[in-house]
Amino acid sequence: MDKRTDYTDGLRRLAQFLDDNPEVPLPHDGTNSDIMLFLHVGVYQTQDEARAILAKMARLMGGTARKKYDDDGNFGFSLSGSVGGVNCRVFAQRETVCTRVSKGTKTVEVVRVVKPAEHVTETREVEDFEWVCDGSILAPAEVTP
Repeated sequence: MDKRTDYTDGLRRLAQFLDDNPEVPLPHDGTNSDIMLFLHVGVYQTQDEARAILAKMARLMGGTARKKYDDDGNFGFSLSGSVGGVNCRVFAQRETVCTRVSKGTKTVEVVRVVKPAEHVTETREVEDFEWVCDGSILAPAEVTP
């Protein structure tokens, strides 16, 4: 068996064990916290493949699917929701679902360290941009098991 087959077989066996043993508490992941999937465009998927995976996950989550945009960290987009009683979150780089559109430049204040423990606030020109995101990733569609 390959790693993926071993993993999905293990999930099915764990689900059966939980069904057969109601006295055993549910796992923390998926009930009190999300099971997380990370899409790595350019490493494991192409951009089109990642978009297709996100769309499939959104349909699988049905009405519970929620989008979140975040400019911190490596993954600027997440899709979270539940599949039955299991909470899931899928992360992708923001450019997987959005197009970065430059609006020119803007002036912002930045703190520059002059000496250790001494900071100076100055202004400089930085790129001014916005993310234009297609809302169709959460378009309702029939889920096929």
